[in-house]
Amino acid sequence: MKKRFYLPLLFLIVIFLFSENLIAQTHCAQASGTGVCTPDQSLTVVGFYPPDTSLPCAVVGVPYDQVIQFRVPPTAQGYNINWIEINEIYNLPCGMCWRSSNSTDRINGNTTGCVRVTGTTYDAPGEYMIKPYADVQVIVGFFPITLANVNIDSVMGLKYYARVQLPGGTCVQVDTLDPGLTAHTIGTAPAITLAGTTSVCTGGSSTFSISNAASYYAYKWSNGAFTSSINVSTGGAYTVTAYAACASATASRTLVVNSNPTPSITPTGPTTFCTGGSVTLDAGGGYSNYAWSNGASSQTINVSQSGIFDVTVTQNGCPGTSANVTVTVNSNPAPVATPL
Repeated sequence: MKKRFYLPLLFLIVIFLFSENLIAQTHCAQASGTGVCTPDQSLTVVGFYPPDTSLPCAVVGVPYDQVIQFRVPPTAQGYNINWIEINEIYNLPCGMCWRSSNSTDRINGNTTGCVRVTGTTYDAPGEYMIKPYADVQVIVGFFPITLANVNIDSVMGLKYYARVQLPGGTCVQVDTLDPGLTAHTIGTAPAITLAGTTSVCTGGSSTFSISNAASYYAYKWSNGAFTSSINVSTGGAYTVTAYAACASATASRTLVVNSNPTPSITPTGPTTFCTGGSVTLDAGGGYSNYAWSNGASSQTINVSQSGIFDVTVTQNGCPGTSANVTVTVNSNPAPVATPL
């Protein structure tokens, strides 16, 4: 009988000793205590409230402030729980912390407590399985036994998720069969390297891309895209924010859309004249290239023959429309001798 009584307790202690090691301290710098949150004593079912499927997502870069209620189980492994004292809540998205409604973070068994989760995260979008650790005092017979650093999820089966989304992104659905993401350690995001042509002609486009995209776990462009590259055709500055190491980095690239030039030809004199005359046709200055229908590549040409003369120009690498002028050369009249 004595052997049967102590074997479950021994098994319980072994579970506690080999539970996961704490990696990060996530308790807020502000003290816990009255006023942080108010336990909802009307909750009678063991678990967390609201359900993790209803807990709002933390939006990257936006301050977060939510209260989580929970009902402590009356027993664990067959032993009555006297109280639990929360040590920390591991795997909250980085940048977030917690405080409880009790200054000692102690909640009695079979009662309701609450924690307030606050902070601003730059962690990866997705779900994070929260892992609370606590000292637990159970009653064995008439004797209280305190067990340190109990993994509440592993021993009491209380599983709960927090979620993160990008600004304007989607809050993922909770998948309880997925262990979720591991919170990142706060560090410094590497500088963004952007690539892509910055000048195009009307009707053209360019692809702006993050050359070192593998260094980040998420991206957000000023045009609303969440990919590592975007195709743009409207002139202006495009800014991307990339997230890594629970931090962010920002870079911008500007697209200039050059208009296709529309030349006009200005004659320096009449375009109709007699044989032996000529006219200079001027396509206007400021273009990088000229292409006349007579093969000339200069801004002006001198014409002494009849015909239609076209010119096409290029500016900032963009070809323009063509312009033309008709030149008419009339023959000189031959004199007629009239006999007297």
